[in-house]
Amino acid sequence: MRKFLILLIVILCSISFSGCSSNDVTIGSEGLEFYPLSNGTYAVGGGTSIYLDEIVIPSKHEGKAVTEIAEYAFSVGNNHTLSCVIIPNTIKKLNYGSFCCGTLISIEYDGTIKEWEKINKDENWNLGLYNDEKALTVHCKDGNINPKCMLEF
Repeated sequence: MRKFLILLIVILCSISFSGCSSNDVTIGSEGLEFYPLSNGTYAVGGGTSIYLDEIVIPSKHEGKAVTEIAEYAFSVGNNHTLSCVIIPNTIKKLNYGSFCCGTLISIEYDGTIKEWEKINKDENWNLGLYNDEKALTVHCKDGNINPKCMLEF
């Protein structure tokens, strides 16, 4: 069953973010992919950042706000070494499986706990964060949060 779930996640990770065609995607710093959204902002995906231990998501891309983290942006299929993601307070939505990476132990959020709680999070935004020894911690300006994993293998 575990092998099936891992295979399913890898297959799903290979599916492009459904918000736009592949022609609309632009590549930014650290190999991150940026998908234009209908509201004039961008969603960010993991792109070719597969070998990085730490990723900094910019607050803007091409002068427009980065407001979402795409489905499976930082997932098992996209990254095997990622331990820390730095997220700007411009992020307003975490999509399904945004962080589906068992190696991720730290999210550095450039906002408060209250602002983090206001982010629209898919119920499975942290699908696959299951490492009990290195539980995920979200570090906010005014404290830390330890979100629960949505799926354990």
